[in-house]
Amino acid sequence: MMNTGSRHFERLSMVSRVTHDDEAADLEKAELERLHARALHDRTSVLVRGPAGWQLVQLRRLKEDDRTLLLKRVYAEPEDEQLGFLNKIIGRMARAGLKLSTVTIRFRDLVVEGRQLVKPSGTTSKGLLNKLQAANPLAKGRYMRQTNVIDGVSGVLKPGRLTLLLGTPGSGKSLLMKALSGRLAGEKTLKVSAAELTYNGEPLEAFVPERTAAYISQARGCGLGRAGQGQGLDEHYGELTVRQTLEFAARCQSNMRGKRVPGAGGCTHAWLSDSRCQLAPPGGVPRRVTAVCFMTASMVGGKTNLRVDIIIRTLGLDVCADTLATPRRPVGNTLLQVGNAMLRGISGGQKKRVTAGEMLVGANRVLFADEISTGLDSATTHSIVSSIKAATRLRQNTSLVALLQPTPETLDLFDDVLVLSSGKILYHGPRELVLPFFKSQGFACPPKKGAADFLQEVPTLADQRKYWAGEPSAYQFVSSQAFSDACWTHTEAGRAAAAELAKPFDASAAKEWDEDPLQRTPYGRSLAFLARSCLRRGLMLMPHQGKIHAGRLIQMLFMSFVVGTLFLQEPKGLQNGNVSESLVNANYMLGVLFFSCIMFMVGAFADSSMLVQALPVFYKQRTSRFYPSFCFALQVVLMRLPFCFAESWVWTFMVYFCVGFNLSARLLVFWAILFSLAAFTLTLFLSCAALTRNVAAASAIQATFLLMFSATSGFIISKANIPGGWNGVYWANPFQWDISALAINELTSPDWSDPISPGGPTIGEAALASRSMHSSYSYVWVAIFGWGLGGTLLNFAMLVVLLTVLD
Repeated sequence: MMNTGSRHFERLSMVSRVTHDDEAADLEKAELERLHARALHDRTSVLVRGPAGWQLVQLRRLKEDDRTLLLKRVYAEPEDEQLGFLNKIIGRMARAGLKLSTVTIRFRDLVVEGRQLVKPSGTTSKGLLNKLQAANPLAKGRYMRQTNVIDGVSGVLKPGRLTLLLGTPGSGKSLLMKALSGRLAGEKTLKVSAAELTYNGEPLEAFVPERTAAYISQARGCGLGRAGQGQGLDEHYGELTVRQTLEFAARCQSNMRGKRVPGAGGCTHAWLSDSRCQLAPPGGVPRRVTAVCFMTASMVGGKTNLRVDIIIRTLGLDVCADTLATPRRPVGNTLLQVGNAMLRGISGGQKKRVTAGEMLVGANRVLFADEISTGLDSATTHSIVSSIKAATRLRQNTSLVALLQPTPETLDLFDDVLVLSSGKILYHGPRELVLPFFKSQGFACPPKKGAADFLQEVPTLADQRKYWAGEPSAYQFVSSQAFSDACWTHTEAGRAAAAELAKPFDASAAKEWDEDPLQRTPYGRSLAFLARSCLRRGLMLMPHQGKIHAGRLIQMLFMSFVVGTLFLQEPKGLQNGNVSESLVNANYMLGVLFFSCIMFMVGAFADSSMLVQALPVFYKQRTSRFYPSFCFALQVVLMRLPFCFAESWVWTFMVYFCVGFNLSARLLVFWAILFSLAAFTLTLFLSCAALTRNVAAASAIQATFLLMFSATSGFIISKANIPGGWNGVYWANPFQWDISALAINELTSPDWSDPISPGGPTIGEAALASRSMHSSYSYVWVAIFGWGLGGTLLNFAMLVVLLTVLD
């Protein structure tokens, strides 16, 4: 009896302690709500209960511990993984009367017209003479013929549904996706026309399709083709982690313009309304702090964003979130980062998920993915499609994915199937009804044949007969047009789509949306914000490029030591009245100055190769409207200028004191001339790289500039001996102005002020005259501010233009 009473007393004590702890926690929460009422009202902070009690989490500056705590609350239960928690959020919003904004794509009689080369009749590809004749653009009978690559297709892409696009290579899958995503607007060889091509009833000209619809290209490699057509799937900065890559994409793409809740960094009133999201209305929306934290934190802008973490978890990237997006190799217990595609990094499937994640963290509600399974095994493809399906369900995206020969398990993940052949849509409707449709046309899929392979082969002339299910004698080839007509007339999905396209789009549902899904502005953030984001990314990249910059500093130290010791303490001024010997010494000084200019021009050669390596990432992000070309050019130039600053000081201190130049304020002028030359050369060579987009071609142009500048600088051959036709090149040569400025800065100093004869010129002026150089100090300021600063700004403007207009 005593033991029973003791246990009963212990239970009462435990209940009392729990009650006391709950009361203390409630008091603690009330106190925090009183102290931080303004931040909680503006939704820049939330209260979360952690192991140590209630605590305030600042959403604009989300720390690692706070992020971990929020994610633990978000994924508290095993069923919350992948779609579990997200379905709870969607259900909660539905019960509260909130509707996510969606995009319905309607296209009717869409035609993409291209030009096809017709060779002269009678020519064959056999024999060298016939090949040359076929390649001759002026050959008789050779002409360009207009042809419809996409031939009058129609359909409706619904939000929240994942559609599979199937078709043999050459059927027009890529062109269809580019036409629907607005990526063919700048094409000169292709003409797009349609009776209707709208997003939510609005034509492509009414909004910015590049920001509304994300397009992932099937192309791989350097990515230097037409914009939006040549980007590789896995083009990312190898020095950044997966999380850093997605956070940068979220900062650039987050839509922060328009009417928003004050301090909510992009949240709409509907998302954060107390009366609709937090409080339980009649009918029962239970108050759940975790859901409120998620909906608030995932929408608030800042350096970090919980939406990025949710997308990382949804796409299955949490296992490599803090791993470099491209190559890094484990060595012992450390990770060695190498930053190029020659060494192993995260897997190919993970890279493609990162590419999809870049688009999904933004404001776009439409996703076009073109053959993202290239080079992947079936299991990885299934995992990627599962992730895209999860994101489609979460945000009610409109997703069209093209795959080549997907497995049956992957095919089962799709809601709809769109079969394309010879520019015609053969079938567009639910996945479950695609095989019955073709069976109704007399073609059956064999039991051991994959459905996707069957759908791709049945329209072709070579393979159609073997799938004929009727009498062999009754078989006749069924064209793509016949299949298309049957789909529109004999299937429920086809008739429903035709009826929907026959009437205007119903825009009444848009009044209840949380925000406009169509992006109206060219970029999601202001130019200043995007420039700061690019500069912040440049700062993150800078430590990973330390070996490159350290090598260049070592090169500068070594060469300055070589020059300083070769010309150690050269004699200055008039030596014992010997004019000839003094002029020889002056020429030695001029040689040092000439070599100094050459050194800084040669040092900028490597910058062009670094820019060419970064161009594929830039083109991909520029096409998706992450930022304008100006921001990227600013990042490239400003991240390099501090090292130019340091290198010019290293050269100045090592060479200036060893050679024995005049010790005065002229040292600062010496440094300013070299720094302005370094900045001018940097921007000039970066423009060469942006023009050629090829390392070898850029190096050839840079070498040409270097040789031409050197030959016409007035040092190798003096101005007096330069032929008259080349005088204009001499005066337009910035290299000449820098050498002349350095020479004037030194040879007009007191060290060279000894007159050759009473009342005659000084030895410094005589040395300048021997090279046909002027002695006016105004040439120094022209070199620094005119050619240095002005030329740098002109080259920078040219760099921005080239990055904008070229692909």
